[in-house]
Amino acid sequence: MSAAGFEPGSFRSQADSLTSRPSWTKNFAVDGDTTTLYHSADKTPQPWILVDLQNNFLVSKIRILWRTHHYYANRTVDTQILLGAGPPPTEGDFSQYSEVGFIETALAPEASWQEYEVSPPLCSRYVVVTKKVAHSYDKNIIQLYELEAFATF
Repeated sequence: MSAAGFEPGSFRSQADSLTSRPSWTKNFAVDGDTTTLYHSADKTPQPWILVDLQNNFLVSKIRILWRTHHYYANRTVDTQILLGAGPPPTEGDFSQYSEVGFIETALAPEASWQEYEVSPPLCSRYVVVTKKVAHSYDKNIIQLYELEAFATF
C-alpha cells in the first residue's frame, strides 16, 4: 500500500475486449509493463475493453497511460471510463455501469498518465474503457499502455 492509502489493483486483473489487434492484445493493458500496448481492432465502430479486478473493491481512482503521441491523440475522443460491480448482462452492455471519467476531445500529444478520481469510492469489480458513441476509422480506436485501479482500504 502506498503512503496515500491506495493500492493498485490492476496487477491481479484479467482483461477482456470486443476485439484487438493480434500483436497488441487485451492483456497488455494490465500486465504492469508501460512499454506494451493494447490496441482495439481498426474496424470496430464502438470498441471496449473490460478489466476484471477478480473481486469487488472500493475503487477510488483509475489511472490510464494512453497512447497519444503523433496522430494518435484523436483516438481518445469520446472515450468513457466506467465502473460496475457485476458482469454486463450481455456482451458490450454497460448501461448499468457508472461513468467515472469521460474524454470529450483529444488529449495532449505526449504520453502521460491520466487520473480519474472516484468520489465517493464505488464498490466495483469491473473497469471498462469504451467509446461513448460509434465512430468511423481513427476515432473508433482505443489504444492504451496500462490501466490501474486503486482501492481504499
